[in-house]
Amino acid sequence: LADSTLSDGEASVPGTFSFTTLSTAPDAGTTSQGVTFTPTDVANYNTITTSVNLTVNKATPTLTTAPSASAITFGQTLADSTLSDGEASVPGTFTFTDPTTAPAAGTTSQSVTFTPTDAANFNTITTTVSIAVNPAEEPPTQTFLLQITNKGLAVYDGTKTVITHEFLGIPNQSYRVEFSTNLSSWTPSPTQLTGPTGAFSATFSQDGDHAATWNSNMFFRATSATSATSP
Repeated sequence: LADSTLSDGEASVPGTFSFTTLSTAPDAGTTSQGVTFTPTDVANYNTITTSVNLTVNKATPTLTTAPSASAITFGQTLADSTLSDGEASVPGTFTFTDPTTAPAAGTTSQSVTFTPTDAANFNTITTTVSIAVNPAEEPPTQTFLLQITNKGLAVYDGTKTVITHEFLGIPNQSYRVEFSTNLSSWTPSPTQLTGPTGAFSATFSQDGDHAATWNSNMFFRATSATSATSP
C-alpha cells in the first residue's frame, strides 16, 4: 500500500491520512483497506480510522529467457513441437499462441504465450520463437513389374522416330512408362490408366532418326502412385 497515494481527504482539524498497514500487498482486484487520520495536534486530538476502496491492477511479468522449439515436419502443427528452457520472472507455462498452425517447410517465427501460474494477479505476455519445419518425406513406394505384351517397331517418318509398345500391369493402376537406351537417361510417355484387365499402351516419340537404336536396344520402367519397372 505504500506505493498508493491518498489524496483529497479532509477532517475537522489539520492532519494527514495514511494507510494503516503500509506493508500490505493486496491481490489484484478491488479491495477495501484501512486508513488512519493522524491530527497535526496529536497532543489534543485522537487519531481516527476509516477505509478506502483500492483498485489493484494485475502485474505484468518480464521474460527472462525465451523458450526454444523442437523441430517438426511439414504437415504437422505447432502442437507437435515442444517448447523448453523458457523462463519468466514468475512461475508459469509457455505455449504456442495458435497450436493449430501448420507452417510451411523452412524456418519460421511463431508466437508464444506465457501464462503465469497466478493468473489472477499477473497478465499473460507473448514473445516469438524460431521453429524449424523439415520437409515431409515422400510416402514409400511399391515396385511392380510390367509385362510387355506386344513390342512395337520404331519408325522414322522423316522428322521424328515413333514407337508404341503394349504392356500388362495392375488393373486400374496409373502408370507413366519411361524408356532408355543406356539405363542412365530416361524419356517419359504420358500417364496411362490401365483398364480392368491391366492392359495399356505407351507411345514414345523423339525428333531425329533413332529407329535402329530403339529397335535393338530399348529398356523400360514405369512409375505411378506406386513404382513399377521392367526390362
